[in-house]
Amino acid sequence: MLILSHYLPDLFKRLQLPVQPTILTEKDGDVEIKLHCTKLRVGEIMQYPETQLYLYDLLLMKLVDDGDLKNVRVVGSYPSIGKGIR
Repeated sequence: MLILSHYLPDLFKRLQLPVQPTILTEKDGDVEIKLHCTKLRVGEIMQYPETQLYLYDLLLMKLVDDGDLKNVRVVGSYPSIGKGIR
């Protein structure tokens, strides 16, 4: 969830999943340090629909792996998912 909230924050907010991103401690630093990716680089990477779809697929796989089938159905059939993909 930390990756989704960092790379696709608008989609993360719209999905309103009950699962929250990992809480970072002082030892971890901020999210850019933890994920080794600045906001500027996120903008460069996420301008392509392929990388956005890849993260979306990772989200679905994470939810399936966690056994959260209710949210898999919700996210998998999200009616305005295309709005999150530029």
